[in-house]
Amino acid sequence: MEIKSPKRSYKYLGDRLTAPELKGAICQAVMVKGKCIRRGASMLVSFGNKKHIVLARLLRKHAG
Repeated sequence: MEIKSPKRSYKYLGDRLTAPELKGAICQAVMVKGKCIRRGASMLVSFGNKKHIVLARLLRKHAG
């Protein structure tokens, strides 16, 4: 049940355990009712058509 709203895009920095194809990749926040889905220090984001839960502190806002 996603409602259309402005997409929030982020650059995922990753860490030493992150898959190389995800390091530096641009992702979109998964939103429900206009709010990002967060649990503690984690956030649900989508890389294309795949969804991942990532640490929010490894995300940086991306203009675009």
